[in-house]
Amino acid sequence: MSFQERKPYLLIKAAIKKAYGNKGEKNPSRSNYGAVDNSIENLFEVEVPDKAGSEIEMQLCCFPKEAPDYVQKVIAEIISGNGDSLPSSAFEPDGTFPTATTQWEKRNIALEIPVLDPTYVCMQLW
Repeated sequence: MSFQERKPYLLIKAAIKKAYGNKGEKNPSRSNYGAVDNSIENLFEVEVPDKAGSEIEMQLCCFPKEAPDYVQKVIAEIISGNGDSLPSSAFEPDGTFPTATTQWEKRNIALEIPVLDPTYVCMQLW
């Protein structure tokens, strides 16, 4: 059975007809039918390997040596995506974080800060 004979394909076509069938001569359903047909014609199977074979090394989060131990041992693990492996003893008993730790968490800092130039802003927004 070809994909054109299968139920999902027919349901998609029916939905297009329901949404656009009453639009008259400039019926957009024709181009939508074409888009669906084109998608079906260009479908192909992608083989997924059993194991990821990337040679890209993930960069672990690192902080300067002057960062406090809590930042280097706990926050670095959380930012690296390994927070689930931390024992509960690594955290404060009351569940709080030490103050001033965010100063060490600066990541993806922009090199430039955008500034509003009103001469290039669409006046309809004002």
